[in-house]
Amino acid sequence: MSRRIARSLAALVRGLTAPMSRYAKLKTRLMVAENLVQVIDVGGMKFHSPTARSTHDTNSLLDDGEPETIRWLDSLPAGSVLWDIGANVGAFTVYAAIRCG
Repeated sequence: MSRRIARSLAALVRGLTAPMSRYAKLKTRLMVAENLVQVIDVGGMKFHSPTARSTHDTNSLLDDGEPETIRWLDSLPAGSVLWDIGANVGAFTVYAAIRCG
């Protein structure tokens, strides 16, 4: 159902902006997209989530994400250096930066 609603809304925006000039159409569509970006608050950390995937990753960070990773990050001493190689959204990196200073 969500996917159908999203497609319908996108089609509506495309239709409403179709008569506009190329630049006005582009600018308007991007402003609509910017206004729809979600900000998710996870334990005091705010994540801008422009995609469904990034929303899932950040929303599940502290609840059902990877509890062993959170425990490991919590055990790092303050001021530690963490190299997050291959970070996807970077939610764990942000968590570690805030948690460990």
